[in-house]
Amino acid sequence: YAELLTEIEKATRQFDEAHSDAFNLLMSLREFVSGDNLDAFLEFTTAYPAYLMGKREQGKYAYQFSIHFIERLIMMTEKRLYPILQSQGFQNIAYAIRQSTVTAQYRKKQGERKYDVRYGLGQELSRKARRPDDFIAALAEFLHNYNAENAQVMETRQPPFRRSVQTSDIDEIVMLIDEYGSETVARLLIAYGYARVPREDDLLEEQPEEEQLEIEEGE
Repeated sequence: YAELLTEIEKATRQFDEAHSDAFNLLMSLREFVSGDNLDAFLEFTTAYPAYLMGKREQGKYAYQFSIHFIERLIMMTEKRLYPILQSQGFQNIAYAIRQSTVTAQYRKKQGERKYDVRYGLGQELSRKARRPDDFIAALAEFLHNYNAENAQVMETRQPPFRRSVQTSDIDEIVMLIDEYGSETVARLLIAYGYARVPREDDLLEEQPEEEQLEIEEGE
Protein backbone atom coordinates (compact mmCIF):
# COMPACT_ATOMS: atom_id res chain seq x y z
CA TYR A 1 0.00 0.00 0.00
CA ALA A 2 2.93 2.33 0.69
CA GLU A 3 3.96 2.07 -2.98
CA LEU A 4 0.49 3.19 -4.07
CA LEU A 5 0.61 6.19 -1.75
CA THR A 6 4.05 7.11 -3.09
CA GLU A 7 2.75 7.19 -6.64
CA ILE A 8 -0.31 9.21 -5.59
CA GLU A 9 2.00 11.68 -3.84
CA LYS A 10 3.95 12.13 -7.08
CA ALA A 11 0.69 13.01 -8.81
CA THR A 12 -0.52 15.44 -6.13
CA ARG A 13 2.74 17.42 -6.10
CA GLN A 14 2.12 18.70 -9.62
CA PHE A 15 -1.11 20.54 -8.82
CA ASP A 16 -1.44 24.24 -8.06
CA GLU A 17 -4.49 24.61 -5.84
CA ALA A 18 -4.95 28.19 -7.05
CA HIS A 19 -6.29 26.83 -10.34
CA SER A 20 -9.82 25.44 -10.20
CA ASP A 21 -9.17 22.49 -12.54
CA ALA A 22 -6.18 21.38 -10.49
CA PHE A 23 -8.05 21.95 -7.22
CA ASN A 24 -10.94 19.69 -8.24
CA LEU A 25 -8.56 16.94 -9.34
CA LEU A 26 -6.62 17.23 -6.11
CA MET A 27 -9.80 16.97 -4.03
CA SER A 28 -10.72 13.70 -5.75
CA LEU A 29 -7.29 12.24 -5.01
CA ARG A 30 -7.44 13.35 -1.37
CA GLU A 31 -10.91 11.86 -0.97
CA PHE A 32 -9.59 8.55 -2.26
CA VAL A 33 -6.59 8.55 0.07
CA SER A 34 -8.67 9.47 3.12
CA GLY A 35 -11.26 6.75 2.63
CA ASP A 36 -10.08 4.23 0.01
CA ASN A 37 -13.01 5.45 -2.08
CA LEU A 38 -12.50 3.94 -5.54
CA ASP A 39 -15.27 6.11 -6.99
CA ALA A 40 -13.27 9.19 -6.03
CA PHE A 41 -10.17 7.82 -7.73
CA LEU A 42 -12.11 6.95 -10.90
CA GLU A 43 -13.62 10.44 -10.89
CA PHE A 44 -10.05 11.69 -10.92
CA THR A 45 -8.87 9.39 -13.72
CA THR A 46 -11.94 10.25 -15.81
CA ALA A 47 -11.30 13.99 -15.55
CA TYR A 48 -7.49 13.84 -15.63
CA PRO A 49 -6.88 13.09 -19.36
CA ALA A 50 -7.89 16.63 -20.34
CA TYR A 51 -5.40 18.05 -17.83
CA LEU A 52 -2.67 15.56 -18.79
CA MET A 53 -2.86 16.15 -22.52
CA GLY A 54 -3.40 19.89 -22.14
CA LYS A 55 -0.22 20.28 -20.09
CA ARG A 56 1.81 18.11 -22.43
CA GLU A 57 0.52 19.99 -25.45
CA GLN A 58 2.01 23.10 -23.84
CA GLY A 59 5.29 21.27 -23.32
CA LYS A 60 4.76 21.15 -19.55
CA TYR A 61 5.16 18.28 -17.10
CA ALA A 62 2.16 16.16 -16.15
CA TYR A 63 2.37 12.96 -14.13
CA GLN A 64 0.99 9.76 -15.65
CA PHE A 65 -0.03 6.77 -13.54
CA SER A 66 1.25 3.37 -14.66
CA ILE A 67 -0.96 0.46 -15.68
CA HIS A 68 0.66 -1.55 -12.87
CA PHE A 69 -0.50 1.09 -10.39
CA ILE A 70 -4.07 0.84 -11.72
CA GLU A 71 -3.94 -2.95 -11.45
CA ARG A 72 -2.59 -2.94 -7.89
CA LEU A 73 -5.08 -0.33 -6.79
CA ILE A 74 -8.04 -2.29 -8.15
CA MET A 75 -6.78 -5.48 -6.52
CA MET A 76 -6.51 -3.75 -3.14
CA THR A 77 -9.71 -1.69 -3.18
CA GLU A 78 -12.25 -3.48 -5.41
CA LYS A 79 -10.97 -6.94 -6.27
CA ARG A 80 -14.26 -7.98 -7.93
CA LEU A 81 -13.45 -5.56 -10.79
CA TYR A 82 -10.05 -7.09 -11.54
CA PRO A 83 -11.43 -9.54 -14.17
CA ILE A 84 -12.29 -6.49 -16.29
CA LEU A 85 -8.61 -5.57 -16.51
CA GLN A 86 -7.69 -9.16 -17.35
CA SER A 87 -10.03 -9.30 -20.35
CA GLN A 88 -8.09 -9.39 -23.63
CA GLY A 89 -10.77 -7.29 -25.30
CA PHE A 90 -10.45 -4.66 -22.58
CA GLN A 91 -6.66 -4.69 -22.92
CA ASN A 92 -6.81 -4.31 -26.71
CA ILE A 93 -9.28 -1.44 -26.63
CA ALA A 94 -7.33 0.33 -23.88
CA TYR A 95 -4.28 -0.05 -26.16
CA ALA A 96 -6.21 1.62 -29.00
CA ILE A 97 -7.21 4.49 -26.71
CA ARG A 98 -3.60 4.92 -25.53
CA GLN A 99 -2.19 4.79 -29.06
CA SER A 100 -4.70 7.39 -30.25
CA THR A 101 -4.10 9.81 -27.36
CA VAL A 102 -1.02 9.94 -25.14
CA THR A 103 1.19 7.82 -27.42
CA ALA A 104 0.18 9.71 -30.57
CA GLN A 105 0.73 13.01 -28.77
CA TYR A 106 4.20 11.92 -27.62
CA ARG A 107 5.17 10.84 -31.14
CA LYS A 108 3.85 14.11 -32.55
CA LYS A 109 6.16 15.97 -30.16
CA GLN A 110 9.01 13.80 -31.47
CA GLY A 111 8.21 14.94 -35.02
CA GLU A 112 6.34 11.83 -36.13
CA ARG A 113 2.85 12.49 -37.49
CA LYS A 114 1.93 9.05 -38.75
CA TYR A 115 -1.28 8.91 -36.68
CA ASP A 116 -3.70 11.64 -35.62
CA VAL A 117 -4.02 12.63 -31.96
CA ARG A 118 -7.55 12.12 -30.61
CA TYR A 119 -7.95 15.03 -28.22
CA GLY A 120 -11.04 14.83 -26.04
CA LEU A 121 -11.58 11.09 -26.52
CA GLY A 122 -11.74 10.39 -22.78
CA GLN A 123 -14.33 13.13 -22.23
CA GLU A 124 -16.37 11.92 -25.19
CA LEU A 125 -16.49 8.34 -23.90
CA SER A 126 -17.26 9.53 -20.38
CA ARG A 127 -20.23 11.60 -21.57
CA LYS A 128 -21.75 8.54 -23.21
CA ALA A 129 -21.03 6.14 -20.36
CA ARG A 130 -24.32 6.42 -18.49
CA ARG A 131 -26.36 4.68 -21.19
CA PRO A 132 -24.90 1.35 -22.38
CA ASP A 133 -26.19 1.68 -25.96
CA ASP A 134 -24.78 5.19 -26.30
CA PHE A 135 -21.42 4.16 -24.88
CA ILE A 136 -21.11 1.10 -27.11
CA ALA A 137 -22.03 3.20 -30.16
CA ALA A 138 -19.43 5.87 -29.28
CA LEU A 139 -16.77 3.24 -28.63
CA ALA A 140 -17.58 1.40 -31.87
CA GLU A 141 -17.35 4.66 -33.85
CA PHE A 142 -13.94 5.41 -32.36
CA LEU A 143 -12.68 1.90 -33.11
CA HIS A 144 -14.05 2.00 -36.66
CA ASN A 145 -12.11 5.22 -37.27
CA TYR A 146 -9.04 3.80 -35.51
CA ASN A 147 -8.96 0.71 -37.74
CA ALA A 148 -9.67 2.78 -40.86
CA GLU A 149 -6.73 5.05 -40.04
CA ASN A 150 -4.53 1.99 -39.47
CA ALA A 151 -5.46 0.59 -42.88
CA GLN A 152 -4.75 3.92 -44.59
CA VAL A 153 -1.36 4.25 -42.90
CA MET A 154 -0.40 0.70 -43.91
CA GLU A 155 -1.07 1.59 -47.55
CA THR A 156 1.03 4.75 -47.55
CA ARG A 157 3.70 4.45 -44.85
CA GLN A 158 6.45 2.13 -43.71
CA PRO A 159 6.27 -0.12 -40.62
CA PRO A 160 6.05 -0.37 -37.69
CA PHE A 161 2.28 -0.10 -37.42
CA ARG A 162 -0.26 -0.06 -34.62
CA ARG A 163 -2.28 -3.17 -33.86
CA SER A 164 -5.85 -3.02 -35.04
CA VAL A 165 -8.84 -4.00 -32.92
CA GLN A 166 -10.88 -7.13 -33.60
CA THR A 167 -14.65 -7.52 -33.55
CA SER A 168 -14.18 -10.04 -30.73
CA ASP A 169 -12.75 -7.22 -28.60
CA ILE A 170 -16.01 -5.29 -28.88
CA ASP A 171 -17.93 -8.47 -28.06
CA GLU A 172 -15.92 -8.86 -24.85
CA ILE A 173 -16.59 -5.26 -23.85
CA VAL A 174 -20.33 -5.79 -24.39
CA MET A 175 -20.21 -8.83 -22.09
CA LEU A 176 -18.32 -6.85 -19.46
CA ILE A 177 -20.92 -4.08 -19.66
CA ASP A 178 -23.69 -6.62 -19.16
CA GLU A 179 -21.97 -7.87 -16.01
CA TYR A 180 -20.49 -4.71 -14.48
CA GLY A 181 -22.35 -1.79 -16.08
CA SER A 182 -21.33 0.71 -18.74
CA GLU A 183 -20.12 3.43 -16.35
CA THR A 184 -17.74 1.11 -14.52
CA VAL A 185 -16.30 -0.33 -17.74
CA ALA A 186 -15.99 3.13 -19.31
CA ARG A 187 -14.20 4.62 -16.31
CA LEU A 188 -11.75 1.72 -16.13
CA LEU A 189 -11.09 1.92 -19.89
CA ILE A 190 -10.27 5.61 -19.55
CA ALA A 191 -8.09 5.08 -16.47
CA TYR A 192 -6.19 2.21 -18.10
CA GLY A 193 -6.11 3.69 -21.59
CA TYR A 194 -4.44 6.91 -20.43
CA ALA A 195 -1.98 5.13 -18.13
CA ARG A 196 1.64 4.55 -19.10
CA VAL A 197 3.02 1.12 -19.91
CA PRO A 198 6.57 -0.28 -19.86
CA ARG A 199 8.20 1.03 -23.02
CA GLU A 200 8.72 -2.38 -24.58
CA ASP A 201 5.01 -3.18 -24.25
CA ASP A 202 3.83 -0.05 -26.02
CA LEU A 203 5.99 0.00 -29.13
CA LEU A 204 4.19 0.12 -32.43
CA GLU A 205 3.78 -3.40 -33.73
CA GLU A 206 3.75 -4.52 -37.32
CA GLN A 207 0.63 -6.44 -38.26
CA PRO A 208 -0.16 -8.11 -41.60
CA GLU A 209 -2.99 -6.34 -43.37
CA GLU A 210 -5.05 -9.51 -43.81
CA GLU A 211 -5.21 -9.96 -40.02
CA GLN A 212 -7.02 -6.67 -39.53
CA LEU A 213 -10.78 -6.71 -39.14
CA GLU A 214 -12.91 -3.68 -39.73
CA ILE A 215 -15.11 -2.56 -36.85
CA GLU A 216 -18.41 -1.44 -38.28
CA GLU A 217 -19.87 1.75 -36.84
CA GLY A 218 -22.64 1.14 -34.36
CA GLU A 219 -21.89 -2.57 -34.08
